Amino acid sequence: MKPTLPDVIVSIVTGICVLIISFLTKNILSAIFGPVCMLAIYLVAKDKIKKSKICSSPVFWSLAIIFVTLAILILYAM
Repeated sequence: MKPTLPDVIVSIVTGICVLIISFLTKNILSAIFGPVCMLAIYLVAKDKIKKSKICSSPVFWSLAIIFVTLAILILYAM
């Protein structure tokens, strides 16, 4: 299966978020699961949610991955 542009965009956002987490935290292995899990959910759910224009948008998933990354960083800082 050939990756589409939305797949590439969401993957790049995930990679950037994982890099940010790895630079800002010392516990890299447990912290990167958030963005990576969101990417996995996107890849599994993207074909099943074509009816919803919001949830099938790469912008929605990219924002969700960024939100999860920020939540992890906030919880890590506490």
